[in-house]
Amino acid sequence: SSPIQIPGTWTSSATFVQSGEGAYGMARLATKDSKLWAWGSNQNYSLGLNAPTNAHKSSPTQVGTETIWTGAKVYNQRQGFVIPLSGELYGWGYNYNGSVGNNSGSGHAGSVLEPVQIGTDTTWRSLASSQSWTAGIKSDGTLWSWGYNVYGALGHNNRTDYSSPVQIGSGTDWNKVAGFLNGAAATKTDGTLWVWGMNSDGNLGLGDSNRRSSPVQLP
Repeated sequence: SSPIQIPGTWTSSATFVQSGEGAYGMARLATKDSKLWAWGSNQNYSLGLNAPTNAHKSSPTQVGTETIWTGAKVYNQRQGFVIPLSGELYGWGYNYNGSVGNNSGSGHAGSVLEPVQIGTDTTWRSLASSQSWTAGIKSDGTLWSWGYNVYGALGHNNRTDYSSPVQIGSGTDWNKVAGFLNGAAATKTDGTLWVWGMNSDGNLGLGDSNRRSSPVQLP
């Protein structure tokens, strides 16, 4: 019930993330010394350690052997994602309806137990990841998404699942994106705010409870 130091020197350049999916475990990821570390629950293969889902870790364990993660951005929900400074995108975890994004099978049979590169692009800038879908922005300002799309959370004006990144519209002025359970919000470089996805509780802020399957500007 009070802070206890985790062994090691975690420099100011380290980045951390933890999943918020209580029912799916609490996985934690961090970068240190150009390496990627994970600990906590490995349910849904969320640690990326090429181990069974019950192989939980009570202390930081290195993910793979690569030393390319200096300053990397890490993201974690049911899946894990990491973007190194060189701009590639790596992912792993439970591949529910293509949510890892590596164009492989769905469910446990298609799960990815350790980091694999998603596509060949080296222009990824940031991500927003929820339970089973992900959206990302590239350095050219384009917005992409993939995974489970039952509520239109992917923003493609349909409810089709995608197992690899697909561009949302044709805009090149997207700035930041954030996700929630089955929807997202994103800003453009002109300061406008856009939302889409599930809206049963009015969480899109549009004055109604109708879902939106493509980005709509918030007044």
